[in-house]
Amino acid sequence: MLTSAPFFASHSAAALVQETLHPAQVIRIATAYFEPSGYQVLQDALAGKQVLLLIGREEGGRDRLEAVLDEFVERFLARPLNRRTHAMRQMLSALQNNQLLIAVGNTSDFDSGALLDARYLYQHAKLYIADETAVVVTSANCSYHGLVKSIEAGIRVTDPVDVCYFVARFDEYFARADSITDALIDRLLQLLAAYRPYDVYARALLELYDLPEDEVPAQLPPLSGYQRPVVSRTLDAMHDYGGAMMVASTGLGKTVMAAHITAYLRMQGDIDRVLVICPAGLKENWRRHMGMARVSSVEFSYSTFSLKDAQKFFSLRQLEYELTATDEKTLVLIDESHHLRNPKFAAKRQKERYQRVFDAIHKRGAYALLLTATPFSRGINDVNAQLRLLPKSEHATRGALIPHKAHWSVQHAAELPELPPCPTLTTPTVVHQFSETDDHGYRYVTFAKGGRRYFPHHIHLKTVVFPNALDTVLIELLSGDLLNIADENTVTNAQLAFGGADWQAPASGRGAGLRKAEIVKQFCSSPAQIKDLFTKLAKEGGFEKTRFANQAELTRFVQRHAKAIERHSGADTKFRHLVEIIKAAHHKVVVFCYYRRTARNVSEQLKAIGIKAETTEGHKGEQIDTLLRRFAPIANEVIDAETVDESIQVLVVTSSLAEGYNLQDAAMLVNYDLPWTVLMLAQRMGRVLRPWHEPREITIYNFVPEAMLNPKIQIAMRWYSRLRERSAQHRALADIPVMHFGNPDEDDGYDMAALAQHLQAEPESSLNLDEVLTFIEKTESFGTSSFFTDLLQIKPEDRERIMALPPGFRSAQRAVNGTNLFLLVRYRRRLYALLFNKDGNIVLDAEQRDQIMARIRCTPNTLLSPHMPDDDAFDAWIDVARTTWCQQYGYLDDEVQVLCSMALMGS
Repeated sequence: MLTSAPFFASHSAAALVQETLHPAQVIRIATAYFEPSGYQVLQDALAGKQVLLLIGREEGGRDRLEAVLDEFVERFLARPLNRRTHAMRQMLSALQNNQLLIAVGNTSDFDSGALLDARYLYQHAKLYIADETAVVVTSANCSYHGLVKSIEAGIRVTDPVDVCYFVARFDEYFARADSITDALIDRLLQLLAAYRPYDVYARALLELYDLPEDEVPAQLPPLSGYQRPVVSRTLDAMHDYGGAMMVASTGLGKTVMAAHITAYLRMQGDIDRVLVICPAGLKENWRRHMGMARVSSVEFSYSTFSLKDAQKFFSLRQLEYELTATDEKTLVLIDESHHLRNPKFAAKRQKERYQRVFDAIHKRGAYALLLTATPFSRGINDVNAQLRLLPKSEHATRGALIPHKAHWSVQHAAELPELPPCPTLTTPTVVHQFSETDDHGYRYVTFAKGGRRYFPHHIHLKTVVFPNALDTVLIELLSGDLLNIADENTVTNAQLAFGGADWQAPASGRGAGLRKAEIVKQFCSSPAQIKDLFTKLAKEGGFEKTRFANQAELTRFVQRHAKAIERHSGADTKFRHLVEIIKAAHHKVVVFCYYRRTARNVSEQLKAIGIKAETTEGHKGEQIDTLLRRFAPIANEVIDAETVDESIQVLVVTSSLAEGYNLQDAAMLVNYDLPWTVLMLAQRMGRVLRPWHEPREITIYNFVPEAMLNPKIQIAMRWYSRLRERSAQHRALADIPVMHFGNPDEDDGYDMAALAQHLQAEPESSLNLDEVLTFIEKTESFGTSSFFTDLLQIKPEDRERIMALPPGFRSAQRAVNGTNLFLLVRYRRRLYALLFNKDGNIVLDAEQRDQIMARIRCTPNTLLSPHMPDDDAFDAWIDVARTTWCQQYGYLDDEVQVLCSMALMGS
């Protein structure tokens, strides 16, 4: 007997079920899916009744209780959300008030006195049974979608025989079912709790800075914990802005991180080729890493970008071809991007190099990835020149009245880590937040591959002040007008000729002070360098196109002092100090020279007295790679099966190896030529301050020429008064300012003299790891991106707990910028951070993620706001905000999952 006609429509199922169940006292429901929205639809009909709920699944489905619970939790915030939380509290109250007794897997433990129960069994039927009087047989599951929204079929059965059949079968299946009631109580308690603001902030950090699910090629070295958020954030910047500048301290693995970024971009179909720009000696290393990332690549050195004659240079012809092939699926990867510094003060060749790179990115729409440990050289213009290489973005205008695309820029060093396309990570942060301490008190970082890596626990800085017998000759040369050039417009060529292995010659207009500073530095380098200098000074055209105004007098000066120069060659006090240091050392030594001729001369002299020394000067590409593997096989991961030639005890290098190379097999570094700036000193120190496989101490010798401390030379260079003032202001090495905004002409040499003065004032000091990190922090002039710092502070046990929190958990904190709603949502596979106003309108969208994260940033001690919205108001706020965002982008509400939310309650 049928008491209702069959239905086939939307809304009909809910109406018929509610009507049927309302007068009943015992209700039995069999459904394939049970969602919070389904309980909410029927809550009035179920209130105060004994309800037995049987959840079934199709044959062959997975019989997992956890899967059912997970589905219930995940659908907690499914639309419509109005009064959802209130309904769930009502459901929880029924469970907690002992209205339900549960037995898992043993029906004899079940007490039939319970009023409400939820059980699980594989079963097809969707039945809504009222006492033993009526049954609604329908295709509608117990969910809002099934009961209300979708078109479903069904019929009400009242024939006593049929109803008794359904009841008997239901009870039979229900008796064999496994209870999930206790577990459901636990889940509801979690869902309905109010959480700390920090839990929401930390969950957003962990979700937003995680890596894509794609697996990178197995050949790539796995990422360490501190590297993962940097890679994730850089990838997002590449997608959001078309480019990024990743800043990471020396030794933190920029190359490995960049290789992972490249692999992800290739797997996601964003790129199909990479054009790498790097120092010449790193080309082979990049070729290997791009190969491990399984991406087609071509590598060029900075010097190739500076060439002019394509007919003469094959590498330039190849470069021009590759630039022509550059398109929107090309990644231009720029390693050690600080080489592309402010073109305003660059020589013509450096300007041309910069413009070629700029055009490849901007005119051809390529992706750009810049890598550096030292974005700042002299001032803020250097870093802005690098940022200018990134594609323009509307987000770079940051609050302009009229949105428009512009270049990224900063006004102060501290702004860089918070700039959206500039994820920044420093060694101090990794040590402070990521390191552990072993039983002996030594700090280490656990790498994903290779176990523990220790940071040096002590750094010994020792200053060697050496005399120069030619100071009187130097003073005479500097004091007169011998170095004036005939045509100031040719100063650039003179600077190039005077310069060392990696000298960045400034543009015209920076003449006398710079030339004299170079003269001082060469006089203090080595007899070989002085000889070369005097040979060029002695004849017209010695410096290519440069002509000195008083060449005849300059030639006579050189001839007059020729014998003194020759005598000095056989009495090199500086070299004798070096030999003493090397012979007393019990480990490998790296010797940094500024000039190529000095490097070759030092290496030859060391070998002549039986010391196993080599120099990288005069070698290229694979030759340098071979030398490095001989000198530092551990740092460069030379495998046991690989045959390595006789090891090297001393490696003499120029400043070109101050960046990008692994030299940490050496525990001693000698700055044979004083660096131009404290920043260069920090770069050189970074070569050996990298993590090592065992605890150790590092010794660094700095050779300081007496000439730099000679008042007569300081007066001749116009440094004297400034050095006296600076000495009074900055007593310690770490206090030396790195960036300044004075006269570039004077500052080139003045910085070197100031460094010499400070090193001479501290002839020997020993720094512990914390003091070294303080020095690095002050030298680098910037810190880690705040979100990375916060992320690394999350303890492993807290990370596990926070990631296990139920979807949709909520919090509230006080805010100073008005009342807003933060949502972290997932649409398909991607996560979005969103900020809405009190009316549910978008304030900050997903592309402004960093600004949103700054608004919700808090600490574990941040208190829950006492003004958190009540359940119904919070539900309605989330519902409106989600709908607004979905309508903005044409997304389906049901496909957008809210992972967590936080009310920011303004005063």
